[in-house]
Amino acid sequence: MNIPIARKNVFQNKKRAAAAVSGIAFSVLLVFMQLGFLQGARTAAGALFDRFNYDLGIVSERYKFMGAPDRFDKMRLTQAQVLPEIESWVNLNISNGWWKDPDTELTSELMVFGITLDQGFIRDPEIRSGVEKIQKNNTVLVDVYSHPGYGDLTVGREVEVNEKTVTITGQFKLGVSLFSDGCVIMSNDNFFRLTRIDPRKLNYGFLRVREGADPEAVKEKLKRILPDDVLVFTREEMINQEQDYFISVKPVGVIFQTGVVVAFIVGVVILFQVLNTDISNRLNEFATLKAMGFNSGFIYGIGVKQALMYALMSYFPALGLAYVVFHVVHALSKMPMDLTPGMALFVFSMSLIMCIISCILGLQKVRRTDPAELY
Repeated sequence: MNIPIARKNVFQNKKRAAAAVSGIAFSVLLVFMQLGFLQGARTAAGALFDRFNYDLGIVSERYKFMGAPDRFDKMRLTQAQVLPEIESWVNLNISNGWWKDPDTELTSELMVFGITLDQGFIRDPEIRSGVEKIQKNNTVLVDVYSHPGYGDLTVGREVEVNEKTVTITGQFKLGVSLFSDGCVIMSNDNFFRLTRIDPRKLNYGFLRVREGADPEAVKEKLKRILPDDVLVFTREEMINQEQDYFISVKPVGVIFQTGVVVAFIVGVVILFQVLNTDISNRLNEFATLKAMGFNSGFIYGIGVKQALMYALMSYFPALGLAYVVFHVVHALSKMPMDLTPGMALFVFSMSLIMCIISCILGLQKVRRTDPAELY
């Protein structure tokens, strides 16, 4: 019986119900957006390392994240090969640079990646197929997700990197908007020549272990034989460390996490205001139900079902809007924005918690209502 009562209470004033649903849906959409940005930033932070196929990584002891990787001596990779479990290794190097579009004369910040030309270490099919195209001097692969200010990124076009003319011989998709406007990949020989960095100093060493060897056990052996000026991570640890640092320490991650909390609080306040107003207008009716002998569970159930209806009617439109907005944001910014089932379920759970909190606050007036006050 209380289900029809709750439904009639919600839809008695359709304009007010629509306004309430719109406000709550907006707050739920904000939660989706903040989580989307948070997840996108996390994915982007570890995207580079996910493009490579390796078991262990070696970095400097002063390593923080990709934007400040520091360098270590190349000899450490040679020393690592003492272990029979190590099958092979490559190195990856990063430097800031400058891109100049010769047509517009515009200069943009750039991240320059130098890689060992070993296809076996590369997972990304576009980068793997482009390895043979960057063996010659002054050739690069360009990230098509780079800022539009980079100009025409057509294969075969000549541009300037660090005031040197280079030829675009291939393309790939990465997106490093969290760190720079764009990036290029070149061979390590080209990298050290264009950046003038000492080739004995490396940013990352990627190692593969022989079949049957345990990467975790090999990591412990490496930590015992290598000097303290380097750190050793498994592939999963390296990706997680990069993501955790960026999300937990860098301001962008903290802002997005705070945004989720703020959006949730906004939703609770809006839903509480809707319930509080509706309950305040119907206190006499609730008092009458008490006088007629209906128990508290029945009476509170009306408010709970109203809150649940508002939450459900708000969640699904917000879910649809979030799907559209995620695609628009990705198209404009190239940030990896994926509305996963796990995220949808998490926000749905938050909507239910929002409903519970609002009910507890909104039903206090009903609890204190005295039927005697009607007479």
